[in-house]
Amino acid sequence: MSLTILQVETTYVFCNSNPKTPNTHTSTLQAPVLRHSDKARSEGFGITLHLDSRTRSEIDEFSTSGFIGVKKSSSPDKHEYTLIVPSATQIIDSITSDSICRIASDHFHWAVEKRPINYSELSSFTEVMAAGTAAALVPIRSITMRSTNDKIVFLEGEEPGPICLRLLKTLQGMQRGEVEDVFGWCERVEEPRGYGKVEVNRASSKAQNVHGEVGGAEFDQ
Repeated sequence: MSLTILQVETTYVFCNSNPKTPNTHTSTLQAPVLRHSDKARSEGFGITLHLDSRTRSEIDEFSTSGFIGVKKSSSPDKHEYTLIVPSATQIIDSITSDSICRIASDHFHWAVEKRPINYSELSSFTEVMAAGTAAALVPIRSITMRSTNDKIVFLEGEEPGPICLRLLKTLQGMQRGEVEDVFGWCERVEEPRGYGKVEVNRASSKAQNVHGEVGGAEFDQ
């Protein structure tokens, strides 16, 4: 499933711009987004995209996720694809986004750039994705900015683009043990020694207590 995005243009301070606490959010910083998100959903948009609060010209992040743009190289001597993520210090560092970028660079040998992304650059992306913990990667179908009558379309249907599919399949494959985890991200969780025995002993002890307190009296009659 892909999402349609509404570009939020109302002026308010959404992100933390304090250089002493970069890449952090608090509930008071994110709370103002809720009314815009609710309004966008009521109008048929999945989530909202937010620009920087100072100039309103650079992409920060989606209301629920990190932003990842994809460009296909036009030069055969360069990387086949380039993933581009915003470098703004007022957005949260995303583990999912970082993982996707590592897979892109180390597994697929694509280029990765972390830099400012101007809103005007959106139309040059072949795919746009939202990266977050719960859904991992969500393909973006279109982004709309009403003040300029912009509607930038990345996908014609509901299905994800090929780059999103390849990245998502690899990430989820590592999580499920179906793709080799060359990064050492996964930790095997073993069942604690004696775990099953402890549970059985507890059940047995409980049954004995019940029998002694109630059942025993019945058998003595």
